[in-house]
Amino acid sequence: MATTSANLSGEFTPSTSGDLDKALLEDIDLLIDGGESLLGEESTIVDVTRFPPLLIREGWLLPAQIEKVWQGKGDVLFVCTGNTCRSPMAEGLLKKLWPQREKNEIKIDSAGTSTLPGLPSTSLTQKIMKEKGVDISYHESKPLNQKMVEEADLILVMEKMHKNKVLDLSSLAEGKVFLLKEFGLGVDEEILDPMGGSEESYRECAREIEKNIEGVLEKLMGCGK
Repeated sequence: MATTSANLSGEFTPSTSGDLDKALLEDIDLLIDGGESLLGEESTIVDVTRFPPLLIREGWLLPAQIEKVWQGKGDVLFVCTGNTCRSPMAEGLLKKLWPQREKNEIKIDSAGTSTLPGLPSTSLTQKIMKEKGVDISYHESKPLNQKMVEEADLILVMEKMHKNKVLDLSSLAEGKVFLLKEFGLGVDEEILDPMGGSEESYRECAREIEKNIEGVLEKLMGCGK
């Protein structure tokens, strides 16, 4: 017999074989000890035979995370270095292109791997985005942290070093972090930083990001159908 946990209903949940209830041990014919459990926390139990699903026991997965899955919601996080050029462009463009009726279904944000909090996007970034009908004058930079990484459902980065930083912050990012060009158009290429470059380099960066955001949008909307 297989069970979701090694305890009687309502009783203490052990994370090692040494913590097992003695009364429960008497009914076990064979115990294979795989060591301490990876998380050391109770599993989340959800009844999916009904709609909406019923949360029977709250555990490592929080109710908000369960709700986000069954409602088809998802959080997208764009990451670059300073969070003042590329990732604000990507954030602003996806927010603009995302269908209005769906805007309450998704959170779109951005952060930087090496930045200070509260910095505005660069003047050239603001100028070029304004020409595209995107106002990012309100933007303030945010340093990337573990909480952001773990709460996001999809993380799109500009360079491979950003991907490595995301994975360094949390192993839970494995399988949900991609280069923007990799996820958008299936190309294993980076989008380089225009910081310090000419206005044309900013425009080229914006064009490149916009083209890939269209690919991202197509994939995300396809997943929601």
